[in-house]
Amino acid sequence: MDGWDIPYFVGKDVANILGYVNPQKAICTHVDEEDKMLNVVLLSQFRKYRAYAEGVTSTFKPVIMFKSPKIKVSLEATQMFNELIANLNAADLIAFIIHQQLLDSNESSALELAYNFYLKNEDDLYRLN
Repeated sequence: MDGWDIPYFVGKDVANILGYVNPQKAICTHVDEEDKMLNVVLLSQFRKYRAYAEGVTSTFKPVIMFKSPKIKVSLEATQMFNELIANLNAADLIAFIIHQQLLDSNESSALELAYNFYLKNEDDLYRLN
């Protein structure tokens, strides 16, 4: 429950309720590809910001790889990723983060730390548009 007595569910709980035998695998395999991609970008950028905050000033070159059994699938993922990033705006990003927090409220996860960082610095996101 949150402060308004509205129940929230952790992704693992939802997977269990839906009857998945392996909730961890279910979360990985049944999450939307674009959601996975956006989470990877958010986490990558968050790590960069954290490094800068700790005084690491060297250049960061993020690498995002798409694991797939065939080259065609990888090329399609690359195209999907490029379109996702090209059409991304701050309002959609904030909405995505809030939605993700509702799905999985693990406060100790790296993604949760990243989500909180971005929500705390929401004004900076709007300056990027």
